[in-house]
Amino acid sequence: MTRRITDTTAVRDFIDVAAQFKCLIQSRNRLTDVELLQQAYILLLQLCLHASQLPAIQRSESFKGDMTREQRHKQWNELFKSLGAKLAKYDYYLEIFDPYDSDKEAGNGSLADDLAEIYSDLVPGLEVWEKADANRRRDIVWDWCYAYDHHWGEHATNAIRPIYFLLYQRMDEDEYGWTPGERMRFKKSLDSK
Repeated sequence: MTRRITDTTAVRDFIDVAAQFKCLIQSRNRLTDVELLQQAYILLLQLCLHASQLPAIQRSESFKGDMTREQRHKQWNELFKSLGAKLAKYDYYLEIFDPYDSDKEAGNGSLADDLAEIYSDLVPGLEVWEKADANRRRDIVWDWCYAYDHHWGEHATNAIRPIYFLLYQRMDEDEYGWTPGERMRFKKSLDSK
C-alpha cells in the first residue's frame, strides 16, 4: 500500500505544532505577556524546524486559498490589535530586514504583527484539513511551504531573536536570580521527570 505524502510524519508533526500555535494565539487572553512570549518562543522554533522538513509538493492547477484577501486582512487586523495590547511594551523591536545589505538601516518590527501574520498563514489550512480530500491536502501543504518560504518564515525568524533577547537578556531576574527564559527551561526539566 502506498502512503500519501500528506500522511507522512513530517506533515503530521508540522500540523501538531501548528495546532499548538493556533491554540496559543487563541488563548492569549488567559496568559500573561511573559507566558505568551515563553510559549511562542518554543513554538516558533518548532514551526521553523518542522516547516523546513515538509515535503516538496506541486500545487494543483485548481488551487485557490481558503480565505479571501479581505477575510485574511480582517482576521489579521483583529489579532494584531489584540496581540499589540497584550504585548504592549514588548511589541516593537528593531530589525535589520536584510542582514547582508550593509547599506540598510534598522527598521521596526512588531511581535504582534509577526504572530498575527503566522497565524493568518497557517490556520486556514488547519481548519479545513480534516474534511479535505487528498488533492486538497496536497494544496494545503504546498501553501504552508510556499508561505513559509515567502512570508511567515521571515516573520517567525524575525520574532525569535527579540523574544530570545527579552526572555534571556532583557527581563529582570526573579528572586532566585533567574530570567524568564532560564525559569522556563527549569520548569520544563521538572515537567519531564
